[in-house]
Amino acid sequence: MKKLILTLLSLGVVFAYQGDIKSLAQKDFDKARKILLSNTNTQKATDEIFAFLEKEFNIKLMAMLSLGEEYKKLNQNQKDQYLNAFNLLLKKDFVDKISFYKDEKIIVKDVSLEKNKGTITASLNYQNTDRNIILSMFKSKNSNEWLIYDIKVDDISLVSTYKSQFASLYQNNNFEDFLKALSK
Repeated sequence: MKKLILTLLSLGVVFAYQGDIKSLAQKDFDKARKILLSNTNTQKATDEIFAFLEKEFNIKLMAMLSLGEEYKKLNQNQKDQYLNAFNLLLKKDFVDKISFYKDEKIIVKDVSLEKNKGTITASLNYQNTDRNIILSMFKSKNSNEWLIYDIKVDDISLVSTYKSQFASLYQNNNFEDFLKALSK
């Protein structure tokens, strides 16, 4: 789970592509690092980082992919409840792991953009080990922005990790108990 913080630090990248996406990505990684360095209160740092993350992520798509086919079976009220629980889980996981990282710098290595999909490849040196970070994104049809829908740290996908955790949790519980388990 320590890799989750690396993943979440990666979330701070601006993808409203108006120019050089590599430069914009690096600036936002640096912004997230500066917030971490200047705050001793992890909840405050989390709130500040998520304030600009939520604009650059498609958290709804991340939540849908994490629940898989079961998401389509939910009614609108259940979808709303699940999306809220997923967002809170993401923030909680971030707060739980943020204390491990303070001074590490993420370096953007490469950007690959195709028609409507793209990736940003970055690295972070943590405890003398280079960690590879890949942010998967798509181009929004409505706004022409690039939005993140998954992050891989050392080839471990955030969405796939949540999906495997949620699958057994959802199968073994009713919807209300599933939501309660997410909020623990």
